[in-house]
Amino acid sequence: MKKTIAVSGNSSRSPRSFLILSATCFSLFLILSLIVKTTNWFTGINGTIHNLFAQHQSSFLFNFMLSITELGDGIVVGIISSAIVISMLVRKEKAPAILLALTMTSISLTVPLLKFLIHESRPMVGLYENWETFSFPSGHTTLNITLYLCILLLFTHHFNVKHRILTGLTIFSLLFLICFSRVYLNAHWLTDIVGGVFLGTGWACLFFYLFLHQFSQHQTNKSSSIYFAILIASILTVWPLHSFKVFQSDVTRYTSNDH
Repeated sequence: MKKTIAVSGNSSRSPRSFLILSATCFSLFLILSLIVKTTNWFTGINGTIHNLFAQHQSSFLFNFMLSITELGDGIVVGIISSAIVISMLVRKEKAPAILLALTMTSISLTVPLLKFLIHESRPMVGLYENWETFSFPSGHTTLNITLYLCILLLFTHHFNVKHRILTGLTIFSLLFLICFSRVYLNAHWLTDIVGGVFLGTGWACLFFYLFLHQFSQHQTNKSSSIYFAILIASILTVWPLHSFKVFQSDVTRYTSNDH
């Protein structure tokens, strides 16, 4: 029997709701982008939060947050995304696999362009080079929000309420830590994170709208559990290896200027 990714009756209730939510998030991102680009409205709160974390650093939290931010690095997200996409292709889920790959690729291309167009400087001067010099929106936030929301929306339909809540809390806790790490390490302003949340959520909802629109007739089954095993295995493999490789250089990078 051919296996398909589950789409429950609740999720198929209204694909249009995801399109509306996507359009709302993209609109909020556009509004915030214009404010960041043309005004100083958020300079005060950005500066206050920046100074707060700069004055309350600890060695333990710094190392912990650095490890978390490395989990959210583009190379880690790219490998995890590729593992999920390849697994979907192997399991004959070609269309959603291509859709997820196109979504993540589109973000990887558009975020650098947006950073260049908006031209917002980072809190810590000299942290990155080229287009990464610029701060808005946060690439870590956008990529991770999109990937993990897509995973959450795609692969939890057959879960019971308890497991769905537990999975959601785990994923949102992880996303919170990644976003928080970017502000704590003074790599981003608060508005960069908010912009990344709007943009990433918009992409994830657009992805799921397209998925539901195309696959709304698919029946529910439990085949998607394997993808969470692949996700966990990818994280537990790629994250430590990547962190081992770049941790010392990242310590130098993030401590090169006084926080």
